[in-house]
Amino acid sequence: MIEQLIIACCGMASIWLTNDPRESWRRWACIIGLIAQPFWMFATYQAAQWGIFALSFVYAVAWARGVKHHWLRKVGAGDWVDTATGEPRVAPHKRPPELPR
Repeated sequence: MIEQLIIACCGMASIWLTNDPRESWRRWACIIGLIAQPFWMFATYQAAQWGIFALSFVYAVAWARGVKHHWLRKVGAGDWVDTATGEPRVAPHKRPPELPR
């Protein structure tokens, strides 16, 4: 029963955050979605729902891709992702030169 509550809460939160217009909130969807996956695996294993059990591994890989993209990536050599906003931050030496007005 508790696993169903966790699945429902994490599922609703991750879908809600996936569609949030703010990148700093949207990046949390993959973390919350990934948290739910062991509970999906447990519940479907206990119920012998083998198709959904296998599918939960595919979902886990998809959410892990989101973690890699939103939390672990570097944009390029010398560039970083700002952890507060989730936006790429370009190193000063790589910024394009200012054009004269």
